[in-house]
Amino acid sequence: MAIVAAEPELVVASDERATEMVGAWAAPGTAGALLAGFRAERDAFVGAAGGPYSLWVAPLAARAGPGAGGAVEVRVWCAEVVLAQGRPSYALFMTQDLVMAHGQGWRLVSTGSTDGPSVGPLAGSVPTPAAEAAAALAGFAPLGTADGPR
Repeated sequence: MAIVAAEPELVVASDERATEMVGAWAAPGTAGALLAGFRAERDAFVGAAGGPYSLWVAPLAARAGPGAGGAVEVRVWCAEVVLAQGRPSYALFMTQDLVMAHGQGWRLVSTGSTDGPSVGPLAGSVPTPAAEAAAALAGFAPLGTADGPR
């Protein structure tokens, strides 16, 4: 779950810091492929029109089970809020898929994600405009971070 919770930092991290973070999680021989995947996703996200973008991620629930070759497959259902220019832009639900292997502690072998399952808004609720939401959330930080919103 710490890997999923660290995703917002990974998105804004320098290449040196991202390499360090992925190296700390990666199973032997997987760091290069994992880092290439994270870089591609980060570059597309950060470089999209309308940015700069950042995100908050909140793990909601998790399930783990046996995987191939003694690995463990962990599925983490998350809520994500994407911020454009520091303002909440949209929210989504997604499931992060992590394959972990044991060797010098539990290490990440591969990762992926799928959209959903999504939960609809309360009937009759209206989204708060981005500027109003940003003002209401001023000073808030995602749980688990010490240095504020990302």
